Amino acid sequence: MIKFADGKKNCLICNGKASGIHNKIRSCRACAAFFKRAMLQHSRYVCRVGSGKCVIDCNEKNVCKACRFDKCMNVGMQLKDKLKNSISDDIREGLKFLVDGDLVEEETLPQDFIDVPINVEAVGSKLNISFNDILTYVENIFKRKKPFVSKKSHNNYCNLKMTFRAIKKYYNTLILNDLTVLKTVDLKNYIKSIHYLGKCVILTAEMLMEIPDFYFLPMEVKLIQFKHFWHIWWILWIGYKPLEMNDFNITPNIIVLNEQHYMNITDYKFIDNQIPEAQTEAFVIHFSDFYKFFQKQIISPMKKIKITKIELAYIAILALWSTKDFDDIPSHYENMGHEILFNAGNELHRYFINNHQENGFVSRVTEITIIYENIIKAYGILNNTTIIADVCNFIHYSIFDNDLSPAGIY
Repeated sequence: MIKFADGKKNCLICNGKASGIHNKIRSCRACAAFFKRAMLQHSRYVCRVGSGKCVIDCNEKNVCKACRFDKCMNVGMQLKDKLKNSISDDIREGLKFLVDGDLVEEETLPQDFIDVPINVEAVGSKLNISFNDILTYVENIFKRKKPFVSKKSHNNYCNLKMTFRAIKKYYNTLILNDLTVLKTVDLKNYIKSIHYLGKCVILTAEMLMEIPDFYFLPMEVKLIQFKHFWHIWWILWIGYKPLEMNDFNITPNIIVLNEQHYMNITDYKFIDNQIPEAQTEAFVIHFSDFYKFFQKQIISPMKKIKITKIELAYIAILALWSTKDFDDIPSHYENMGHEILFNAGNELHRYFINNHQENGFVSRVTEITIIYENIIKAYGILNNTTIIADVCNFIHYSIFDNDLSPAGIY
């Protein structure tokens, strides 16, 4: 039994009564268990006040987990070699993918910038809608510092896991209640959808900053990848969310239009008193090919396989790290993207094994990869622009005439 000399009985972490040597450091059982759990589950904590200097004391209630973990590291806590190996195995094999205690359903993304107004300016008969302010806020989000322990502390084999966590926070933040399905869509509803899109763009930036591999990229690379990613994620979101909210028991022809409405993309009319009826009919015809493609090649396949959030995270990784078509990406980051894609595939495979679904792995990965490729094709139908941008441009409204446009395309 370990005995301490007088004056050396306190835990080096919280200053409480030490129970012995744990993790190679004198500590109480509570701090020892906290450190072990954090390491085994590959937890990532954020300082609740942002300073990284919170007081860690046994007499304090609700101690900051981020600062407590940092203190454990600073005083030299280490797991036994046997446990270190189990950490590596757990992360590599994804054994704790869905049972991490550090991820709670109520976790949300920061919402400091979520209500940034979109500048809508009437110029004669034309309405200019500027996202320039949102781009500024996105850049500010990317400059924000997060108290990740270190770049090296995030194992390359947890890319899918960290993306999954970030997506969960995105979903918890963008809560949608029961929505009304519209068959008649007017300009007012499209304008609402533009404001909703602005909110989603900002939260997408916040979501990406929860992913360590993205967080540690230089600013210029962050912006390049973000401009390619956000509109793909938007298409995925507006098609997936109605399916998920209705347990995949709805006809696959419904998308999210804005915070109050769904839109039936196979049976709707567009009306606007200021636009001739012939033009509104042309509007519907103009988008009929896109909507048919969206229904048959994106929404229907998602419903068919009842795509999960983990598989959604894999599509997000494909969209974020498939850099072969990116301009001005240094080769180092292209290679990094290839490694992340490889590791994410291994993670997903291990997830299927652990859930006794290994026999269906190849077919499901093929299906979700096709869904991703179809989203890319959808933008070809829209001449490499976004659905919202094309809607507005078609009815002589201007949008995305700035650097936020996908791949710099206006």
